[in-house]
Amino acid sequence: MRMNEDARSDFSLFFLLSIFLVILLSVYRIWRGNDAPVYKVSVVVSDSSNARWASFKAGLQQAAKDNNVKLNYVYTDYFTDLNTEMQIINREIQNGARGIITEFCTSDGTQEAVREITGRVPVVFVGGEVDADAGAGGTFGTVGPDNYAIGRAIGNELVIHYQEELRGKRIGLLTGNQKTRSMQERLRGFHDAVADKEPDIVWSLNDRRNMALSIRNKNTMESAEILVGLDNKSLEDAVDFTVDAGWDQVPLYGAGCSEKLVYYIDTDRIRSMILPNDYNMGYQAMNSISDKLNNRLNALEQQTISYSVVNKANLFRKENQQILFPVEQ
Repeated sequence: MRMNEDARSDFSLFFLLSIFLVILLSVYRIWRGNDAPVYKVSVVVSDSSNARWASFKAGLQQAAKDNNVKLNYVYTDYFTDLNTEMQIINREIQNGARGIITEFCTSDGTQEAVREITGRVPVVFVGGEVDADAGAGGTFGTVGPDNYAIGRAIGNELVIHYQEELRGKRIGLLTGNQKTRSMQERLRGFHDAVADKEPDIVWSLNDRRNMALSIRNKNTMESAEILVGLDNKSLEDAVDFTVDAGWDQVPLYGAGCSEKLVYYIDTDRIRSMILPNDYNMGYQAMNSISDKLNNRLNALEQQTISYSVVNKANLFRKENQQILFPVEQ
């Protein structure tokens, strides 16, 4: 009988100690959480208020909330040169940003700019790769789609839809900002996908301010039967031109993510669109830089996001709607 009482007493003591330790651990975690630093991360992308960034921004906001990060999404105009972009980035660092998420408006010759940023704070580049010194490894990362694969996917959609009839078809091609490696890769992927069918690329236009006038001038010299835009802005420019010109029957193909483009998929003006998961791009970029700020030993790396093929038939599938309208899900 005595042994049973001792055993019960030992068990009660163990139980009370366990409860005490759980309470102590909970208090410690709360204290740590309240005491943990809140890092400020600034996001600098070209034409930041454009609707094409909506899903990306939603991903940033969710990751900032999940990681207790202060997000500063910087209002910007359309970037035409790296110097202007770097001035804004440097200003953000001077104003207390502990990390930077950005998309450079050019990819080549950026080693000095990357070195300048990473010497002060970690940085994640979204959308595509940049030139950087090997010594900067671990202090910068990239998050974006496989742009060559996106270019091929756009071209494959034309091959699937037209088959042998694609041979000799007159195509007007809007190639986006060809100063960036991402758009260079998309262009290469597109050409590789359609090469065997030998369509006629009657004109090609890089990104510029007054695209509608440029398209009109090119098309006056030689009209296109199909218009292709390799990124969101290019595809929107193609849409605007066909609407203004009354070209209801000219099919459009390309890549994009904006709500405006969704409307023209639903009306079947855009026959097929490659949709990068920009929400995930924003979330992963913020998540990665938060991990780096909380543990300096973490190395920032290259991450690839997914994409899907969207058309009128599958536009309202749940997985596509979650990417296009993440805030509403």
